[in-house]
Amino acid sequence: MLKIWKRLASELRAHRRVFFVLVTDSSKGSPGKAGCTLLLTETGVQVGTIGGGCMEKVLLRTGRDALASGFFRTLVQTLIHHKTDDSNASGLICGGSQSNLLALVSPTQLPTVQSVADSLVAGNPGVLSITADSWCYEPDLESSHSIRYEESADSWRVKLSTLNRRRVAIFGGGHCGAALARQMKLLDYVVTIIEPREELFTLASFQTQTCGPRILHSENFAAGASLVDHPEKTFAVILSPSYHDDVNALSGILRCPFPYVGIMGSPAKIAKIQEGLCSLNFDLQDWRRVTAPTGLSIDSDSPEEIAVSIAAQILKEANRLDLK
Repeated sequence: MLKIWKRLASELRAHRRVFFVLVTDSSKGSPGKAGCTLLLTETGVQVGTIGGGCMEKVLLRTGRDALASGFFRTLVQTLIHHKTDDSNASGLICGGSQSNLLALVSPTQLPTVQSVADSLVAGNPGVLSITADSWCYEPDLESSHSIRYEESADSWRVKLSTLNRRRVAIFGGGHCGAALARQMKLLDYVVTIIEPREELFTLASFQTQTCGPRILHSENFAAGASLVDHPEKTFAVILSPSYHDDVNALSGILRCPFPYVGIMGSPAKIAKIQEGLCSLNFDLQDWRRVTAPTGLSIDSDSPEEIAVSIAAQILKEANRLDLK
């Protein structure tokens, strides 16, 4: 999401208009999911996607016409993805439907768009409201939804939260932790790595990334748990270097409201971790919060394969918990 808004701000700053498409809602089977965004620049460059195929081809044609004429009335349209004589048929046959907001964004909207981009960079909450006639950004406003469509008898409004609800905290920055961080960034997650060791070569590549993971060098893993922003929306995954560090990390994590706590290990190691946690006066109710081992069972061995298995489980749980 940040990449889209930084590019939008860059185009507006250069006094160029941009055709903007945002998926506001979708049903099962739809290729475009709520929050997916597409930009078409005056120079013909496409950034992002809202589902692809013939549907996107038609929308890009609409965008080129809007950019050429310099006029387009902001609207929300619902497209149906199956064979029908309805004028809103998308041309796709995958089933489901999706609603898209279409707008021609002019350079006069730069202050609002820049506020959204700045909020995303800083990780601050806020809500962008888009109507047929205006764009308005309200900083420091929390929202229980990533995106919301509101309609009354004579008007409509789309509200987009700038606080990314897709968040993961990785306790351990070794090979598996770094691989999971890269995987989750590809999935547009806010990634925080908690790692007491400051000279890990596996984290070196992240140091030069302006939009890379946030790395917290806390005194120990337990102390790092309390430093994670928005823990109630964050998936915690323990990939630490030792059994003792696993127990230490859990002792801090279980005192915070993380909705998912995953830990990697063999059955024997997991039993030992549970025993160590009990010695710190945590009980069975606390242990029930822990997914052990973390990740879907795909016989993964390499750090990259392990990262895919954990990411897949996080996506599954995020859908179940509506943290997406």
